Amino acid sequence: MLGQAVRRFTTSAVRSSHYGEGPGQNLPFSVENKWRLLGMMVLFFGSGFAFPFIVVRHQILKKSSAGTYLSIECYPCRRMGIS
Repeated sequence: MLGQAVRRFTTSAVRSSHYGEGPGQNLPFSVENKWRLLGMMVLFFGSGFAFPFIVVRHQILKKSSAGTYLSIECYPCRRMGIS
């Protein structure tokens, strides 16, 4: 009895999770418009490729301008005569 219920459930689960037929129907994005697909792929892969370079640039700018931030923050203190 339990075996029949399990068999019935697996059959109905497989039947209800059927995707459409044909190329590109089982993908989470549309492949109908090749220019939109190209743009989405360039954004996806380009952002992943550019991320390390952006992080390195940010760290270099942060390191090179550390003294600049300090002097900008202390300018009002120096102006008022507070050291």
